[in-house]
Amino acid sequence: MRMTEIQPQENWVLSVVADDGRVGSFDVSPYLAYEAFEELRNHGEFSKISRKCWNVRPDPVTVLDLTP
Repeated sequence: MRMTEIQPQENWVLSVVADDGRVGSFDVSPYLAYEAFEELRNHGEFSKISRKCWNVRPDPVTVLDLTP
């Protein structure tokens, strides 16, 4: 399964669409307690998440590539 669409929603939830047509949501809020996700506590940064990537710092080491 590969993600074809990711849309940030309110309350730190991601709406996800898979290539097989399945649709779901992923609640990121439990992970915000961890230091690795600290920047995402800022909803402005969280709203930058996309299927291709998100970057919460200018440092390219923090890029998470979600492309297939």
